Formats: sequence, C-alpha cells, structure tokens
Amino acid sequence: MVGNTRLVKAAMLVELVLVLMVAVRLTSATQYKVGDADGWRIGKVNYTAWAESNDFYVGDSLLFLYNKTWHNVLQVTENDYDSCKNSSPIATYEGGNNILPLSKAGLYYYLCGITGHCEAGQKVAINVLAANGSAPSSSPETAPSPANDSAPSSSASVKPKSAAPSPSPSASASSPKSSHVPANAPAASASRSSAHVTSAGSALLAFIWVLGALLFCL
Repeated sequence: MVGNTRLVKAAMLVELVLVLMVAVRLTSATQYKVGDADGWRIGKVNYTAWAESNDFYVGDSLLFLYNKTWHNVLQVTENDYDSCKNSSPIATYEGGNNILPLSKAGLYYYLCGITGHCEAGQKVAINVLAANGSAPSSSPETAPSPANDSAPSSSASVKPKSAAPSPSPSASASSPKSSHVPANAPAASASRSSAHVTSAGSALLAFIWVLGALLFCL
C-alpha cells in the first residue's frame, strides 16, 4: 500500500514538473543576436544555417547589430526575399541597433537593402513557432514594432547613405525607399541574453517550492 502511494505521488510529481516547465516557457523570452558575435554583415555568417540552429518562439526577439553607414535591415515578403528585391519592403530599419519582437507565429524574411548585399548572402528567414511549439500556417502580414525604436511616420523614407568608400566589397552608397524608418536605438546587450519577465521568476519559485514539498512527502 505504501509502495503504491509513493508511485502515485511520483507520477503526480512528474506531471507537475512538465506543466511548470511549459509555464516557464510561456512567461519567458529570449533575445537572439542575428549572426551571433559577427552580427549583421557580409561574408562572415551563413544566416540560413544560423537561423536553422535556433528555435524561435512567440515572445522572443531579434537583435540586429550593424554599421548603419553600410547596412540596413528590410523586412520583405517571401517572393522579394527569394529574388533579393528591395524596392517594396514591409518595413525598413536603419538605426544600426534594432530589437524586433516576434509577436506572432509565422515566417519572417529580412535582408540588407544595400545593392548587392542580399545577393552576397546578407539575408535571413526566421520561422517563429507558437508557444506550444506548433508550426505557423502563413507569414505575418504586418511588421513587428521595434522594441527600442520610436514609431516613424508612414510617409518617412530612408536617407541616402554616404558616398565614402565602403568596407564591404559590394556595398553601394544608396539605400532603398521605405514607409517605416525607426530612429537610432540605444546600446544592446550580449548575443543571446535571456529576458525572463517577473512572472517567469515567480513560476520558478513556485516550481521549487512545490517540488520540495512533494519530495518531502514521498
């Protein structure tokens, strides 16, 4: 009888651990620095491999770090991503330090809009899963609002780049037009910093307390 009681308690403990692990996942978020230590640039990173090596969930965010004189970030459609078309982006970011929240499940497509950069591999497709890990059915139609940029006017356009020599081999001095131009952003933290909110800490404390209580009763 005592043995059966302990088995039931052990099974309940396992179920509780699984439930609390899901709760912690739902109340936490991870910030991914695109390209890790190399950031957003030409010729240093295989961005397709980088994206495939990470799991992105709703609530996470992307950090694009780059030299704003020579690069920018455009969110585009799948067709424009495949053809490296930069003339009609969904959104444009050129602050050099952009944090983009992933608020919806779906496929997000980004590229550098400077001529020749996308063709040289400076583009990335991000597959964002729902919190329960389910795959998206379609791409989001609207761009996420940058977490560290103020919302620009819909009539704004990208300012032309400087004509100074570019450190990137195929960089040009012009940038594409856009209807979404955020302002410069403050300095960012390390490449893949965990951004747990207060509720995540509370869930962890509850997990530790309940786990200890159940172990004491076994």
